[in-house]
Amino acid sequence: MESEKDYYGQRTRKNDEKIEELLQEIYDQACRQLKEIQNEIEVLKGLAHPNIIKLYEIYKDAENYYLVNEFCSEGELMKYIENFKKFPEILVKKIMFKIFTAISYLHLNGVIHGDIKLENIMIDSNKEGLLSRRNSSGSIENDPLKSNPSLSENENKNSFD
Repeated sequence: MESEKDYYGQRTRKNDEKIEELLQEIYDQACRQLKEIQNEIEVLKGLAHPNIIKLYEIYKDAENYYLVNEFCSEGELMKYIENFKKFPEILVKKIMFKIFTAISYLHLNGVIHGDIKLENIMIDSNKEGLLSRRNSSGSIENDPLKSNPSLSENENKNSFD
């Protein structure tokens, strides 16, 4: 019978079991994250609205996904606002109207964005607001778009769990 002692240089059955459990947990988490990313990409490919940033192409290698999105020359709304001493109300109305129509489109299609913030609103060359799903690194976040539980009967429901 193997010793249960755990000191430097000696492997025990208990340690091997702990390592196995930890590796399985890491593997399971990676599989869940990959599934979330793949599901989110499928939803993004299916969205067609003038105020939701368009996804053009997807590339992947062994470690990363690379998403080619519509170019927004003015960048994030947060940074765009910083260029003004006082942000013009007429511009606020225009941008918010566009974002609200995008959110309405998502909800009608059974999708909840789940992360609306200034950094996820992009401004294009026409000073139009486009809803996006970027975080500061430009990658898909771990909290992907989630389906609306109240729309569970809807055929267009998109599940990301």
